Amino acid sequence: MFLERAIYRTVGSDVVPILKQVSHVMRAHPFFLDDGTGRVMIDPASAVVDAITLVEDEGLLAERRLRAGEEIEVIASFTPREVESDGGPYRAGALAWEAVADGELPPQIGYSVEPSSIVAADETTVFLRGLASFLFAAAALLGLAVYAF
Repeated sequence: MFLERAIYRTVGSDVVPILKQVSHVMRAHPFFLDDGTGRVMIDPASAVVDAITLVEDEGLLAERRLRAGEEIEVIASFTPREVESDGGPYRAGALAWEAVADGELPPQIGYSVEPSSIVAADETTVFLRGLASFLFAAAALLGLAVYAF
């Protein structure tokens, strides 16, 4: 639904390389967002998209994207718009909603922070992270003890 990609190349010396952007592409496709009570038309091209930046190829490729099926939230004002009547006589006069700027602020799209959309960490991962923290602290204390003697 939304993809922004920047490609960089290094210029200058190997000691102090500088990244220069050589390509920047943004593709955005309008989509319907459905919350179970209705749906609203969202155009990410006219919104501020808050997405995670993925960096690959040793920092020479950066991407931000929203994919179909991801849970997102939209902060905006909404206005009704009439649906074209070319869908037949039953579509005439039907209303759809679209996100619009709220004063000077464009619609904002970001990942959902609802508790139901956040995947809980599994117990094995939590245990191993805790064990690693304990071992790190024990090694640091042992190192301080050896250094003191």
